[in-house]
Amino acid sequence: RAHDEFRLDGTEYPRPGNKYGISKATGEIIGRYYHDTYDISVCNIRIGNLNEEHPPVDYPRGQAMWLSTRDCAHIHDRALQADYGFEIVYGISDNDSKYYSIERAKEVLGYEPRDNSAEWDGEEKVA
Repeated sequence: RAHDEFRLDGTEYPRPGNKYGISKATGEIIGRYYHDTYDISVCNIRIGNLNEEHPPVDYPRGQAMWLSTRDCAHIHDRALQADYGFEIVYGISDNDSKYYSIERAKEVLGYEPRDNSAEWDGEEKVA
């Protein structure tokens, strides 16, 4: 519900709806195990709608979940550079409409997304 003030932020309990979701949740649990057991830094980035052809004009959910390739590269770079223990963050661009919060990614990783699905004109802007 992109119009709501409530945003998923990674602290909610996983509720996978299919086998793919189960595999993703399992990966996060394995990451937690390695962090707790071996003190390895683990950042689970829940990637949004990453596709060169997006954001789709007639798909509001896709607009809300869109992650530009530039912002995708940036959040992964920040995950490699930042200092943290165990994190779950959402990887989406700074879209006007959102289902997910990117505040934790900003706070912990220093993520600074530059793109917004509402302003997308088909080209990533170099600024």
